[in-house]
Amino acid sequence: MNPYIVLGVDENADSDTIRKAYVSLVKIYSPDRDPERFQVITDAYNKIDTEIKRINKRFLDELDSNRYTSPFEVLEISTKMPHTRKPLSKNKFKEFLIKCATT
Repeated sequence: MNPYIVLGVDENADSDTIRKAYVSLVKIYSPDRDPERFQVITDAYNKIDTEIKRINKRFLDELDSNRYTSPFEVLEISTKMPHTRKPLSKNKFKEFLIKCATT
């Protein structure tokens, strides 16, 4: 079953929206009320969360490899990444911009 359908979110939803949907469903289908449904919801969330973490790790690994030297390249790549609207923290992006400016 599609984990996005289970959580009731769009496949292009950002990680905050996915987490909020999960939390609201867990409140409704707590393990005490419906343990089977709770397990399905938790499995769906974990599947999506693992995918997001894998994508973010790959993106950060590419940045660390010094393959990209322009902040515009980083922004272009980050906008193509699914499920994430904020792949880098402000500090990480600031560090990257400083690194580009000094090289």
